[in-house]
Amino acid sequence: MFDAPAGAQMSFFPSEAEQIQSIAEAESVTPSAFSMFISQDDIDHILRAGGNADAARMKIAAEFSKQKPLEDRAVFLEKLYYGGNGLITDNGRFSAWYGDDGIHIATGDTSRYLRSAQVIGWADAAERIEELLDGGAFAANLEVTEAPRYERLGIAVDVWNLYHDFSDEAKSLGYLSCLGNIHSTSFPEETERLTDDLLNPAFRDRLLSEYKVFMDAYRENRALLRFHYHKSQALLTRLEDLSLPRKEFCSDMEAIPETGRFITEDEIAASLANGSSFEGGKTRIYAFFQTSHTPKENADFLKKEYGIGGHTHAVSRESGSYEDHGSKGITLKKAGCADVQMNWNKVASRISELIRMNRYFTPDEQALYDKAQAQDVVRNTAYDSYNAIKEAHPDDIVLFQVGDFFEIYGEDAKQAAELLDLNLTTREIPGAGRVEMCGVPSHNLEMYVEKLRDKYDVTIAEAPDFRGERHIYTLRSIDHEAEAAINAYEAEFGADGTRVFRDPRRRASSAHGAGTFGALQAGGDGSGFGGYGLSQRLRSL
Repeated sequence: MFDAPAGAQMSFFPSEAEQIQSIAEAESVTPSAFSMFISQDDIDHILRAGGNADAARMKIAAEFSKQKPLEDRAVFLEKLYYGGNGLITDNGRFSAWYGDDGIHIATGDTSRYLRSAQVIGWADAAERIEELLDGGAFAANLEVTEAPRYERLGIAVDVWNLYHDFSDEAKSLGYLSCLGNIHSTSFPEETERLTDDLLNPAFRDRLLSEYKVFMDAYRENRALLRFHYHKSQALLTRLEDLSLPRKEFCSDMEAIPETGRFITEDEIAASLANGSSFEGGKTRIYAFFQTSHTPKENADFLKKEYGIGGHTHAVSRESGSYEDHGSKGITLKKAGCADVQMNWNKVASRISELIRMNRYFTPDEQALYDKAQAQDVVRNTAYDSYNAIKEAHPDDIVLFQVGDFFEIYGEDAKQAAELLDLNLTTREIPGAGRVEMCGVPSHNLEMYVEKLRDKYDVTIAEAPDFRGERHIYTLRSIDHEAEAAINAYEAEFGADGTRVFRDPRRRASSAHGAGTFGALQAGGDGSGFGGYGLSQRLRSL
């Protein structure tokens, strides 16, 4: 009745190309009233699967006991169910994918993009789960019985973790004093005791009151916690919910009806779309596949990019799932499912198809990639323009504006980074390889330029936008500016301080010439030098 048992190896025939073609043909089917019919029993099996969250049925039973509005329960389910599931029942193989609009269900190994898939909206799913809970047909009796305690235990664990992340300041101020008997002696023992304490209305009210005081203070002073991963606002809501009147559910089922399980094509695709385990790996893979390569080159690239290793939560984020990658390819594991093994050629083929179908990147990832590409094009074009400016000013430090930054390249970048204490990085420039670079923000340009001028002449190429011509100008170094001032002075007055160019009307006598030099020293010629010596004048420039 069921497929191969857990731990068995999934067979890959028909061929990879035939599978892809089959999925594409199925997705292209125009939906009709009769294109897909899933029985209520099979829909109920999928609802009971609970997505891929741990203890999902207990979480649902606890949440639905609060009798919140249908819209709230629908939102809760949408957050709880994620990824996909493959179930095998008496009626065949069924794929489920949990999307923003509801649960996509279809016969076979894929449902996420099938036009003919049946979609159960989250509100409809909430209504049906309520019916199953009322009828004792959603969860096993032990799950229903333990659901309230499981909810309190989850809150106790989160409160314990938050309390132990208090900073010294928070401890000194005495926040959450009702937890004073927690001393980190034993996590299991203390969280169990706190779980029991949460049954006491008086303790619950005191904890809630003190937690609200802490939350008000924390909003004003984030230093009250050492770490900030805690979902503190959500925890407040969960504490408040403990005091809500509850609806009691019961169940006569010792266990939920048995079904077989398998990893769906949608889950395989989603796992591959996560990229490698290394930072930037997904972008590198996408960029590599943008150019033409042989199948072997694609496979070799992926083998090197993924390396040897693996990680948990790999298939639909299920805690028991795992991805293993090594020299032969990728293996996906999920509890109760046959393993899926793919060699690197098959991985490359699948990733290539995902990219072709615009399903490798999420819309947000694609937008970021496109933006980065556009910036690279601007930078690469700018680099060509930079080279022309650098050739015209070979001895200067050239600052080249790109957007809100002035970038510096090559040897200039090394010298500037050392003088300005900037981080030196590299960028791939077509035709030039990896080029050293650093940059300074445009709003601090003057400050950095003045520091550079202590040692270097500086040429600035401004471009407030990318449409107009650049405004290029050079500022001499302090030494060169002083040298230029000396040269200008000597050109006008001569090396001995005598004015070289005189007013013809004042050539009447040699006495006037001597008087001119005397007047210069006294400041009588109106030059503004007054009693300053030359060195004093230069220092004032």
